Amino acid sequence: MVKFKDIVYSGRGSSALYALLKALNYSECDVLLPVNICEIIYPIIKNAGYNSKFYDVDALTGNTTLDHIKSKFTGSQKVLLLVHNFGAPVEDVFEIKIWCKEKEIFLIEDVCNSLGGKYKDEYLGTIGDASILSFGYAKIIDNNLGGGCLVRDKQLRDRVFEIINEFEVYTELHFEKNIEFQSLIQQKRLGQLIDYSYDNLYDDYFRFLIFKISDNEIQKIQKKILKLDEITKFRNNRAAIYRDSLFKDFILIPHVKNQTYWRFNILVDKKIRDRLLDYLHKHEVYVSKWYPPINVFFECKQKDEKFEGAIRFSEQIINLLLYEKNHISSLYKTVELIQKYKL
Repeated sequence: MVKFKDIVYSGRGSSALYALLKALNYSECDVLLPVNICEIIYPIIKNAGYNSKFYDVDALTGNTTLDHIKSKFTGSQKVLLLVHNFGAPVEDVFEIKIWCKEKEIFLIEDVCNSLGGKYKDEYLGTIGDASILSFGYAKIIDNNLGGGCLVRDKQLRDRVFEIINEFEVYTELHFEKNIEFQSLIQQKRLGQLIDYSYDNLYDDYFRFLIFKISDNEIQKIQKKILKLDEITKFRNNRAAIYRDSLFKDFILIPHVKNQTYWRFNILVDKKIRDRLLDYLHKHEVYVSKWYPPINVFFECKQKDEKFEGAIRFSEQIINLLLYEKNHISSLYKTVELIQKYKL
């Protein structure tokens, strides 16, 4: 069981990452991170005073390898953000840990979508120097709100706690600003905000990304963490239904022993992927196609670089829901619709 007594709680996983980077206080430093990460991480790194250096991922798993990371290492990077994508562990994690130690790189695991998963009997998030966690809407532990980090070094952990303690407490204003921002970012994705860049939108919204939560919210999360193994088993049982029903017709991201599932992921030929998505949406089945390469969204040095693995993965991925609020009948409806669809 992850020891929640060691978690430093924040308003969201990105708030925790911001505090951790500020606590490290490295100067003139790049952060190595996968290009198919949640886009919100880029402005977090930027506003914490760091530069982003993207690396590619495997086209089949969406996770990276040590070779991908090494290919982007120039010597100026002091922090590595390693994402265990969609609940599946990065299978090079122990080799990456050794390499980081040799290069004096601080290793942060991102387990926002993989909390509860293990690799070689070790919980994801407990292997590196630190990790970030999320307890937001539809996450593995769904509290609608909250995030945090685990930090191995006590002195650094205390500094992170001090920084988070100075954040604003979450209020109704944060909720309202998030609704407003989500509307704007959706318009941007649809090409309706030509005069606004992603950088502009996040610059305006950034202060509302950084907050802490009340003690009451922390206590609610702690109670849910006690049921983490039960939650993980529940999600994995649902994933097994998809895996047993769909394996003949689609490429499935390989299952790794003791992983957890945030979504169940299938890969579909890019020529028909978006048509299948539209078909499912018309039948009121919510599915998604995250995460795309984010270098193209922001004004950064790697904006025009082609990350072939991440591009291929993003062109084929479909993410199917697993979480508790989604009734089992919805899962079987999704399976039935996919099976009926003419590929």
